[in-house]
Amino acid sequence: MRYWTVVVHGKQFRITPGRIPWKSVLLLQAFLCPLAGGMLYFAYYAAPGELFLLMCLPVAIAILGCFFLPMMRIRSERAKGDILVYDADRQIVTLPRDRMSIRKQQVVEFRILHDYGDDEEERGSQPKPHLNRGAAELRIVYRNPNVKTATLLRVSGAKPFDDVVAVLKKMDLARISLVEQQSNGKTWNVRDL
Repeated sequence: MRYWTVVVHGKQFRITPGRIPWKSVLLLQAFLCPLAGGMLYFAYYAAPGELFLLMCLPVAIAILGCFFLPMMRIRSERAKGDILVYDADRQIVTLPRDRMSIRKQQVVEFRILHDYGDDEEERGSQPKPHLNRGAAELRIVYRNPNVKTATLLRVSGAKPFDDVVAVLKKMDLARISLVEQQSNGKTWNVRDL
């Protein structure tokens, strides 16, 4: 789930917590509720009363979890505040969550780490670049005075970072690199975006 929004206002760029994806949540509920209701309907007539009641609990937890977990994630992100703020006039990058401000000259690069997981290796096939699969992180690499990193965003797949990458390229803030896992699972391929 993409839990952030990219905001460009004049010469200022921000990554802020996003809004609750109501359409996605309601669409998921519209799919899950009839499916769960159908399963429980057949279980009511096929299973003894105690087993039916035991089946209702995990189904209810799953349905409520699919409704409340996205909202809780977005609300917790909103409580933490902005993720990144860049002011092009002052050439200052602010990381409010880390309570840190750095100059543009200190930013080495923005790095997307994309790990496909072990499923390719188990099948013995060559991985194809699927940007919607695997774990991905967007990190900022900076000097203060030594080289340090801070993780900005975490998500499943690197495709959701497209909006951030487009704005970073437009602002010409720093180099953007994609670090992808290779087929052997032990080496990484680095390329500029």
